[in-house]
Amino acid sequence: MERAGAVVVHLPRIELGGDLHATAMTYADHLDGLDVVVNAAGAAEPDSIDTERLRRLNAQLPLLLAEACELAGVSRLVHVSSASVQGNRSMLDSTPDTTPGSPYARSKADGEAALAAFGRTSRLEICCYRPTSVQGVGRETTRRLVTKLSGVIVPLIGDGDAP
Repeated sequence: MERAGAVVVHLPRIELGGDLHATAMTYADHLDGLDVVVNAAGAAEPDSIDTERLRRLNAQLPLLLAEACELAGVSRLVHVSSASVQGNRSMLDSTPDTTPGSPYARSKADGEAALAAFGRTSRLEICCYRPTSVQGVGRETTRRLVTKLSGVIVPLIGDGDAP
């Protein structure tokens, strides 16, 4: 499906744990001819304590996709991570320094670290994007945001000069 110069590719569902290189080669076939890939897949489950599932989906899957991008000749991978990798800092930044405070944040930080290690020996340019919240249908954060913004008066805290 094409949108404004972009191509949305739906990769086949896999069970992580098998021959990951073979899976990366299969994924590479779907990515052939693309310049940039944005990875928004993973487990957007900040309250989860299922560390194995979080590790597979937030650390292992991005690495698999990076390998597929490398095999397909993709020049850049943008990986959607999470600001939670930096914990409760007063100022978030783009450094590789992380202080995750939950299993979810740890899995996202591990994914970033795995991609950084991969990137050191790859020609693939890897960029991690750290949104402060994941929005989507059925997410409590989204429901609360819609409720707040649906009111006549929208509450704002502070003067807007804080990060």
